[in-house]
Amino acid sequence: MGWDRNARHLGEVAEDTEVTCSFTYKGDLEYSHHKGSCGCITSKWDNGTIRMTFKTPKVPSLAKEAGKFYVETNKTVKVIFKDGSSTELIVKAFVIAKEWAI
Repeated sequence: MGWDRNARHLGEVAEDTEVTCSFTYKGDLEYSHHKGSCGCITSKWDNGTIRMTFKTPKVPSLAKEAGKFYVETNKTVKVIFKDGSSTELIVKAFVIAKEWAI
């Protein structure tokens, strides 16, 4: 048994906002440490659950000028276990320009 899931798709979220989600580990391996894919992600391990928070990017003005009011974003956190194995947890979202967000 491992993670409750390895990926989450959050659907549509507004640009320039904070988004949080979590993953729960139900396996037998002993946790060592973890690392986010970029500086915009913060994550915390707590008793088998890793909580990830990241700030969504802004939709580039060039994309808006071209009539595209969203961008797809993928953020990851790599969890490393004491035996040297690792798992990459993925969060995906469609980031919608604020003027189009519901």
